[in-house]
Amino acid sequence: MTARSIRVILLVALILPTFAIPASAESPWNRAFERTWSRTDRPVADLLADRTWMWGPEAFTPGLLEPYAEAPNDQRLVQYYDKSRMEITTDPAIAPSSSWYVTNGLLAKELITGLLQLGDNQFEPRLSAVINVAGDADDSTGPTYWTFASLLKAAPVADGTTITQRISRDGVQPSDPSLAAYGVTAAQRITVEGIDHQIASPFWAFMHSSGPIHENGSVTNAALFDPWFYATGFPITEAYWASVMLDGVATDVLIQCFERRCLTYTPSNPDGWKVEAGNIGRHYYQWRYGDTQPVPAPPDNAPVIVLDPGHDRTNGGALGVEYQDTMRTALATKDALERAGYTVFLTRPDNDTVLYGDPTLMPPNAASMDPGYNQGYAHTTRALQLDPDLYISLHYNGSSNPNARGLTIYYCDYAGTQNAGLAAIIRDELLAALRSRGYEPPYANTAEDGTIGKTYGHLATLGNVYSAPFAFEGNRLTGVPAVLVEPLFETNATERALIQDDATIAAFAEAYVRAANRYFGR
Repeated sequence: MTARSIRVILLVALILPTFAIPASAESPWNRAFERTWSRTDRPVADLLADRTWMWGPEAFTPGLLEPYAEAPNDQRLVQYYDKSRMEITTDPAIAPSSSWYVTNGLLAKELITGLLQLGDNQFEPRLSAVINVAGDADDSTGPTYWTFASLLKAAPVADGTTITQRISRDGVQPSDPSLAAYGVTAAQRITVEGIDHQIASPFWAFMHSSGPIHENGSVTNAALFDPWFYATGFPITEAYWASVMLDGVATDVLIQCFERRCLTYTPSNPDGWKVEAGNIGRHYYQWRYGDTQPVPAPPDNAPVIVLDPGHDRTNGGALGVEYQDTMRTALATKDALERAGYTVFLTRPDNDTVLYGDPTLMPPNAASMDPGYNQGYAHTTRALQLDPDLYISLHYNGSSNPNARGLTIYYCDYAGTQNAGLAAIIRDELLAALRSRGYEPPYANTAEDGTIGKTYGHLATLGNVYSAPFAFEGNRLTGVPAVLVEPLFETNATERALIQDDATIAAFAEAYVRAANRYFGR
């Protein structure tokens, strides 16, 4: 295909009429989509990388809701780009920080088989798409997705075979020895359940290529795809040469379809643009919707709140049960916040999950630091992976003095001036919740976390980093509103009874909703 061109390939169909496709440019619908687009395509947009787009310069739809049986409320959030469809995973175990939180659908597989997927095991039978895989809109001889339907079970060629097989709209043609001059070979055979195909050498090299990527606000050089099949899926056909019209000129183009996309290799294109991803997002949208209107998604501008249920089953916290009570509080608060329209994540989703000791979450100097520092650091690492707009670490207090009781909200000035104000708001709302339960604590304070008296310094849970005890390095939550709450004492009989009462937990949950609404001005 022509270098640097983004073709809007209108559908040339033998049996399908032509309908209008949305032409408006849309921004990524949410931060997860924006992060996914930015990784490979922002460097292309900023002219820092000379290669094919993997998504396209922008989306051509807003966020949409599509039926999917395993998705929440049977509706999956998607957004269409020229070259694919982004979709939020339906697996609740996959964290938003994972590359698999946003995937691109099995569009090529659906277009070729004619089976529109509506759930993990639910399909709507349709006709295979008679839409050009590559080439000009008025090319009447190039292969369509329907062409490849009969080739899904074609046997793989031998390893290292020079690929000279041609394909036309009607199917496989005799081999053309002249194509050997391009030097394309069968580079890697992939055998998984239901799939046994070679990957052509240009595509195999592309899947393992490196270059400029945009991550965490900066551009670095790294592998474009991790794992290599992330963007494409596994091959569902062999690779075939086709003569397709490009700007009215018959051109040799190698085409291979994978589960998620079809890739093309055009030897006459300049370097960086010889391998391209086809405009399958456009093709699929037309095949799926025709002249019907998709369901728009509601605006996705809800703040992300991360709740951290303090401690875990390995150390328990106060009385060895604090971790259970923080989880009860977190689950109730999550439900209340979500009903209020917030996006909510937990650092640990259940009491079986232990963050402490996970090498991907722990500080590099864990061996020389206090276990409490290491645990706070691990929980904060997890919170940062969830990209919060607001972070609340949920705790209950404990003391060797059974008469100790009261409410304290801790904040850290090192992370920004916003935290003292947030702490005051949460203190006021939790105090109101306790009063609604007929309890007046002896005090309700906010305090800078340096006053706690930890053996290493300020709290790691609030983002503080130390190279050694009291050797402060910086704060990882700078700019993120964050507090650690201790509204009651587990070790005081009166307050312990309140903690055990589900009505108190429900009152706290509503207090956090009020606090969030006040903080965000909602």
